[in-house]
Amino acid sequence: MSKNKTIASLNDFCRKRMLLGKSFAFYRLPHGAEVLGLEADASAVLKNFDPELKGFLFHPYDTKKQNIEFIAGAMQSFHFEENQHDTPLSLGESSSEKASFVTSREEYQEQFNHYQQAFSKGEIKKAILSRIKLLDCDSIDVHSTFVNLLKNYPEAYIYCYYSISAGLWVGASPEKFLYLHDNTLETTALAGTKTEEESWGSKEEEEQAIVTQFIEDSLCDLHNVEVSAPETIKAGNLYHIKANIKAEYDSTTDLSSLIHKLHPTPAVGGYPKEAALRLIASTEKHERSYYSGFAGPVNGDDSTHLFVNLRCARIFKNGVGLFVGGGLTAASNAEKEWKETENKAKTLMAVLR
Repeated sequence: MSKNKTIASLNDFCRKRMLLGKSFAFYRLPHGAEVLGLEADASAVLKNFDPELKGFLFHPYDTKKQNIEFIAGAMQSFHFEENQHDTPLSLGESSSEKASFVTSREEYQEQFNHYQQAFSKGEIKKAILSRIKLLDCDSIDVHSTFVNLLKNYPEAYIYCYYSISAGLWVGASPEKFLYLHDNTLETTALAGTKTEEESWGSKEEEEQAIVTQFIEDSLCDLHNVEVSAPETIKAGNLYHIKANIKAEYDSTTDLSSLIHKLHPTPAVGGYPKEAALRLIASTEKHERSYYSGFAGPVNGDDSTHLFVNLRCARIFKNGVGLFVGGGLTAASNAEKEWKETENKAKTLMAVLR
C-alpha cells in the first residue's frame, strides 16, 4: 500500500474526476483507523461477483436493472483535512439525473395497505418497504459530509463512491453482508429497529428471527455453521437486533453462487424471498438502484469486506436523495413504520452540509 495521501477538498476532487468521467471509491471499515480508496478511468462491469479480483465492488439491489460495478487495483491510504472554507459541490455539476420517485406520506400508506393485503393471504411473512426522502437543496458539501460521517459514526462502514453510470453516493451502513477470510465466512442477521425510549416487541423479534433462519438455511452446505444469540446494538441514533453467523468453506465452494443465493436477504428483501421480491417490485415506484445492494473492498490483505448499502444517499440533480426503508409484517403499524424511516434518514441528515 502506498503512503498516505492528503485530500484538502473532496469537493474539488469530485469536480475534477466528474469532469473527466473517472470513477473513485473511499471507505473506512467499522472501528477502522484509516480511510482507504482508489480511483480509475472507469468502473468495470461484472456479470457476477468474482472472489479472485482485487479492488472495490459496488453491487446493486437488482442486477437486472443496474450493473455490478468494480474498480480494480490496490488500495491507498487517504487523509481528509477538516476544511472549513471549502466550496460545496453544486447538484447541477454532480448529476444530470433526477430522483425517480419521492414517496409522500399518503402514498406510503397506500403501499403499506397493499403489503398488508399480501400478508393477510398468508403467502408472505415479511417484506421491506423503502422510499426516497428528498432534501431540497442546490449544493452539497461532500467533504464536510464525509468527514463528519467518519467522526460521528465510528461503528459504521463509511463510504463515498462515484461512477458515471451509478452517480455519486455516500453512506454509513450498520450492516455487514459478508466478511471472507482464511476460508471463513462471517455475516450478520440484522433486523428490527427502535429508538432508545422504546422496547422490543414480538414484531421486531420475529422480523430478526426470519433473517437469521434464512441465512442459516442458505449456508447449510458449508461447514461448522455457528449462530450467536441475538443482541441489541446501537447504530447512529437507533437500535437493532443482531446475530452473528459464521461458517467455514473450502476450495469447492462457489462463492459467486452463494452470494446470489443470499442476496437480497430478508433484511432488505423479504420472506419467502421470491414472493416478497415480486411484492416489492409491484409496489415501490422508485428505483432502488444501489440502495440495499452491497459494497466494499475485495481481497484487500487477502480478505473481503462487504456491507449492505443502507443509510445511504445519492446526489441527484433536484436534491439529495436519502434511501430509507423498514421491514413490514402483519403486525406492523403504518405510523410507526413511517417514523422509523424518518429516524433512519436522520443518520445522514445530521451531517449533510
